[in-house]
Amino acid sequence: MLKLLRGSYPYGLLFVILSAISWGLAGGFASLLMSKEWDPIVIANYQGIIGLILIFGWLIFNKNEKKISLSLVAWSILAGIGLSGGWGLYFVSISNTNLAVATTLVYTAPLFVFFISAILKTERITIYKFLALIFISLGIILLTGIHRTQLTGIHPWGIISGLLAGLSYAILIFSLKYGSEKGNLLIILNLAFLINSLILMIFADKQQLIEVLHSYDIWWFILLGFTGGGPSFILYVTGLKNVSPAVASIVAIFEPVTASLFGVIILNEYLTAVQAIGMVIILLTITILSYSSVKHNENSVKSDE
Repeated sequence: MLKLLRGSYPYGLLFVILSAISWGLAGGFASLLMSKEWDPIVIANYQGIIGLILIFGWLIFNKNEKKISLSLVAWSILAGIGLSGGWGLYFVSISNTNLAVATTLVYTAPLFVFFISAILKTERITIYKFLALIFISLGIILLTGIHRTQLTGIHPWGIISGLLAGLSYAILIFSLKYGSEKGNLLIILNLAFLINSLILMIFADKQQLIEVLHSYDIWWFILLGFTGGGPSFILYVTGLKNVSPAVASIVAIFEPVTASLFGVIILNEYLTAVQAIGMVIILLTITILSYSSVKHNENSVKSDE
């Protein structure tokens, strides 16, 4: 069915939007499980394990070439490290702040991508990007309330882990980008999910890992794996084949928006007016920055041709 639909641009766009919404919902389901006293790392671990099972099933039925090289494995390991940091630290951030704040902090991942690109000299730092950094920093200050002497409901470790999760996602993005040049992206995803599951299992509460299997909450874990793990990645990769990166960078905003709405409507969380302004500043700045960067790269490729 996906093969029939992905040849159409509207369906490609729909798949990317659905994947972003799924990731937003995953944060909400993880937050619900935390309210039931489940450990954030255990939650992230099960999301990865269930996602691995689903992604592996996709690999089995995929007819593309399945060669594995040493460089592909190396990039996959790095992607797995980025994925484990992204999920694990994101959920830790949720447990120490709230869903809206944590998701917005993680959404700063493109900013870290620019920093890494600048270090690797694949992206040039301009005055506009420097201004974007200032705006994002201002947004983080307003969103987290670190300018106040006392933080209400927001632990400093929650802010740090949220930003580190953003950095981890940046590592994941780079790994998938360069790894896909070495072989089948689907194989990279499978290896990355495997590494992610092994890493998180090391740090997870072993007793809780076993308790999940005998708990009624296991259905929430399965739902989390479906929304945040396998199918969402399948939808994203399939949809991205018919949607430009520029459009995808804009559509990505559906994830933090979905998570924030979930937090407000389902979890009864709230944001002050100042926090809401900070959130909007971050989301808009990152979206504009991502879109502008992609369009610049596309124009550079056209001029080279």
